[in-house]
Amino acid sequence: MEAQLNGSSTMEKEKAGLNYENTLNTTQNSLFTAETALKNAKVNYETLLATKDTQLDLLGNAITDAKIAYESALIQYNKLTLRSPVSGVIGSILISEGQEL
Repeated sequence: MEAQLNGSSTMEKEKAGLNYENTLNTTQNSLFTAETALKNAKVNYETLLATKDTQLDLLGNAITDAKIAYESALIQYNKLTLRSPVSGVIGSILISEGQEL
């Protein structure tokens, strides 16, 4: 009977040792992954800090371009409206479609 207990006790110790090794390996892998993510985040942060002025300049240029495009579209839109220098009713318009005034 004692031999059976010692045999099962040895198996349980081996099983516990294997569980410990698996847990240790999993934890080490998680630690390595977290360290790698931290290093990547630091590199990304440093890159953003180094290029922030360039990024801000690019965004400023994009805003300027958008303003110019808006103003150009507004000018084109305003050309679609016919205005008369005198009050009254227009009897006929002597222009063709697509002709610029």
